[in-house]
Parts: sequence; structure tokens; C-alpha cells
Amino acid sequence: MTSPDASTRDRLLDAAIALFARQGYSSMSVADIQHIILACGRRLNWRRLCQRFRGHERVLLAHVALFGYIFPGEASSVPRSDARR
Repeated sequence: MTSPDASTRDRLLDAAIALFARQGYSSMSVADIQHIILACGRRLNWRRLCQRFRGHERVLLAHVALFGYIFPGEASSVPRSDARR
């Protein structure tokens, strides 16, 4: 099996975050989202992720705000302009 290219990986990460965020707020899914942002936040296509959450912006904002609280030293994982949307 070959590894996915960067654009495929980005789409998979976007979809994973959207899926976890919309399936509810069990502690497992919140932790999973936070760790995806920690591991891949610098590589995520944040503009596309914001588009995916259109109509549910508060859910994404909650995860970004929580990320900043849990990992204060990793603020660069979320672009500043996207974090304020």
C-alpha cells in the first residue's frame, strides 16, 4: 500500500476533524481532535477546514480555543488569522 499524497492526507485530516466534532462531545473524540491538531495543525488546510465547518463555526472555534488552553506552547499549530474567525 502506498502512502497518500499531501492533498489526500489533508482531505483525510479535514474529514476526520469534521467527523469527530460532529459526532458529539465524548471525551474520546475531543481528545482525538486535540491530538490531530497537535500532530498535524501546521500542515492542515485551515481555510478548507473553516469551509467544511460553515454553519458550525462555533464548534470549530471551541476546539481551537480548547487547543490553546490544553497546549499553550503549541499556538503556532493554528494560524492566528484562522484562530480568530
